[in-house]
Amino acid sequence: MLPIIDLHQDLLSHLKYRAKLGQHDQSSFEMAAEANIRCLIATAFPLPPRNNFYDPITNQQIEEELAEYQHYCKKSEVWNLIRNKSDFEQALQGPKRGIISHIEGIHVLTRPIDELLSDWYALGLRSLGPVWNLETPLGGGTHADGIGLTEDGEKAIRFAETNGMILDFAHMNQETFFDTVAIWSGPIYISHGNCSAICMNKRNYSDAQLQIIKERDGVIGLFLAAKYVDASGKAEIYDVIRHAKHMKQMIGAEHIAIGSDFGGILSGCVNGLRSVLDLPFLLEQFKLHGFTEEEVEGIAYKNAARVIRKMLK
Repeated sequence: MLPIIDLHQDLLSHLKYRAKLGQHDQSSFEMAAEANIRCLIATAFPLPPRNNFYDPITNQQIEEELAEYQHYCKKSEVWNLIRNKSDFEQALQGPKRGIISHIEGIHVLTRPIDELLSDWYALGLRSLGPVWNLETPLGGGTHADGIGLTEDGEKAIRFAETNGMILDFAHMNQETFFDTVAIWSGPIYISHGNCSAICMNKRNYSDAQLQIIKERDGVIGLFLAAKYVDASGKAEIYDVIRHAKHMKQMIGAEHIAIGSDFGGILSGCVNGLRSVLDLPFLLEQFKLHGFTEEEVEGIAYKNAARVIRKMLK
């Protein structure tokens, strides 16, 4: 079974709140290991009262989950918290697998952004998604049209680059995406996203954006929430492969990875891809639909590894 790097899972929030959210079991530390995931980028994602993401409690919830990942990995015989490039290489080679802690969106600043990120960095944060779906102090998310990268957003980008963090372009609206491209010198990395040409949706990416990924030798992770795979909201595995084929045609298979979003899928999964345990089956399907062994290995882990190595110190 091929090793896998999954660029996006909402792991802890899923484990804590899946019953409340009405989710079936999409992932766990044990399931991820069984699927042979060697490296998992896992979010610290707030679930604030009344879904008010501007409540300052969101930052407290993020810190708590970062601390939980840190504590879990300290005692685990299977998972290690990845803090640098050396930790990442060890996770790929074994014996322990690796977690990279990630946040998607800082919705309220209770103190200066550099101070906030420094504290979270000390808790193990190594992957930064400046925005989620809403307008934030850093810039515009998916549904915040017309909002570009802010001054605090620029400071956050500089912090990530200086400190060897992964910068995630997922969830950025058009303005924030292109503002960030202009000041970030690293590869363009989208943890989970699909093609607008196949499924028109604000969360998916235009061919022009895909070309920037190619030009900057980046990567995009295939996003397995059904409504972002097919506009009907009902998707089959071949619909995922359609996105991969379009990416391959536009920018080459070497820029495709896996970014499942398991643990965070609330709107319905692709038929046949209901949990992390189904990822090895997806990789086999690529082979049956014309992808070479080398291309499938790239999608499974090699492409993501190449890009992550460029960002971590």
